[in-house]
Formats: sequence, C-alpha cells, structure tokens
Amino acid sequence: MTIALLIALAGSLAAMAVIVRRLEHR
Repeated sequence: MTIALLIALAGSLAAMAVIVRRLEHR
C-alpha cells in the first residue's frame, strides 16, 4: 500500500510539474 501511494503521489507531482513547465514554456 505504501509503495502504491508513493507512486501515485510521485505521478501526480510529475504530471503537475510537466503541465506547469509547458504553460511557462509558452
């Protein structure tokens, strides 16, 4: 369970970082 939660959190943070970078990279 812990590993799954960590992976989910990491994926969410990564997705947000990518979205923010694309918006700023405009």
